[in-house]
Amino acid sequence: MATILLIEDDPDYRAILAQTIQLDGHSVLEASDGDRGIEMFLQHQPDLVITDLIMPSQDGVGVILTLRQ
Repeated sequence: MATILLIEDDPDYRAILAQTIQLDGHSVLEASDGDRGIEMFLQHQPDLVITDLIMPSQDGVGVILTLRQ
């Protein structure tokens, strides 16, 4: 299955999403903010990124634009 990077600053919501994705058989990498999400993307090259839009330090749109470069 796929490796999915989940970037979400709310720990409870992130845990629920991660568990749901794992139940479908996927591997989940978790990041609590955009900066950490970018670091994890560069280290692990996941198949898919799911990101929150409103986060501290770097919002989801900034993350998407950075990752597309």
